[in-house]
Amino acid sequence: MGNQIKRSLYYYELFAFEHDIENNSVYKDRTNKYINEFFSQIANSQSSASDYSDFIVKTSQGTVFILIDKVLDDKTYFFRIVLCRGNALPYIEKGGKLESLGNYIDSDQNIAEITHCIYYGKYGVLGAEYNYNGARCAILADYIMKFDDQSPIIQCHPKFNNDALKKLSEDKEYSLFEISVKTNSSAYINILSNKSIFNVLQATAPNSDTLEVVIKQRKTKKNGNRGFDNPLSKEEIKELITTHREGLVRFKLSQSSFSECVDLLSDKFVGKTTLVKTEERTVDSESMYNAINRFFKNNVEEYC
Repeated sequence: MGNQIKRSLYYYELFAFEHDIENNSVYKDRTNKYINEFFSQIANSQSSASDYSDFIVKTSQGTVFILIDKVLDDKTYFFRIVLCRGNALPYIEKGGKLESLGNYIDSDQNIAEITHCIYYGKYGVLGAEYNYNGARCAILADYIMKFDDQSPIIQCHPKFNNDALKKLSEDKEYSLFEISVKTNSSAYINILSNKSIFNVLQATAPNSDTLEVVIKQRKTKKNGNRGFDNPLSKEEIKELITTHREGLVRFKLSQSSFSECVDLLSDKFVGKTTLVKTEERTVDSESMYNAINRFFKNNVEEYC
């Protein structure tokens, strides 16, 4: 096991918010035009660059740059996020170039760690390995906006399959409704705009950090197995868990016993892979790209 590296694979929606000047509104660009153009321009620039110094951006996580390794005709981009800092292995960043750690093992250089990613431009989906020492994928939005000061707002949210929602029947009453929402989030604004029940609670404690609502009614023979109507429609629930998910702390529903509740925040796309370390104790890029792409094709693409 000492020569193996285990990685989790996560999938995200990477998208831009564009400004509709005519209607003075902001909308989520589902064509992915800006992000596709961004990756295309970076790839073209790097193909003729002598080093990567022009692509470095300083972020709260450390110095970051991306390396485009391959581009397919269907707007699929294979790239590495390189995070340079003092406590990660196994590459050295020097003058924008990556060099083997072995050349500088005793020197005082910044050490870089790699996160492999594939951006599927056709779907606006980002697949990435989880590397504990490497950059988190949320940093990609920060990188794009700092690299291009004309960039629209970029966000990176986990991709979900919504299978949990499919477990709920349209014609059954509920025995449990449990939700916890951050009050500084778009999810909070969304539920306040939908239902008066939440507005009453908000008025009671307007300065709270979170809004928590728990409704329980056991279904028994004595009450004719009756429950209650959900405070939110299925469409409203779907909107919450897809568009406003970052603001949700907890969201559980049940139409039977409390112990058989459906956790609506549990359906992230997460894969696993085990790879053999290279001689330099690193992940082989081609093997990692194959693992990310294989899980996408087998498990994620049908939901895009």
